[in-house]
Amino acid sequence: MLKRTVVLFLVAAAILVVASTGRSIVSRQRGEVDARVVSYSAQPGDEARNLPLGGDLTVALPDGRTVEVPVSVDRGYRPGQTVRLSERVAPWREVWYRLAN
Repeated sequence: MLKRTVVLFLVAAAILVVASTGRSIVSRQRGEVDARVVSYSAQPGDEARNLPLGGDLTVALPDGRTVEVPVSVDRGYRPGQTVRLSERVAPWREVWYRLAN
């Protein structure tokens, strides 16, 4: 029973990773927007190996909505700072944002 539970968990995790990667691959860029940083919540780093981890950046879009954008590296984000986001659209019309390159 435990073995089956572990296998089902690993299969579900693999499906979520594939779905997230697939969304990135099949999405197209609709445009770029400048957004204002509202807050940044960093993930705790692995201090034993000195590995900095990213976190979530909460930003206010020009239309007033706020969204969370995952970031891979802490670049000293401060509230009020302006960041450029890439607005992406998946084939099923889901709109999502990531930091522009």
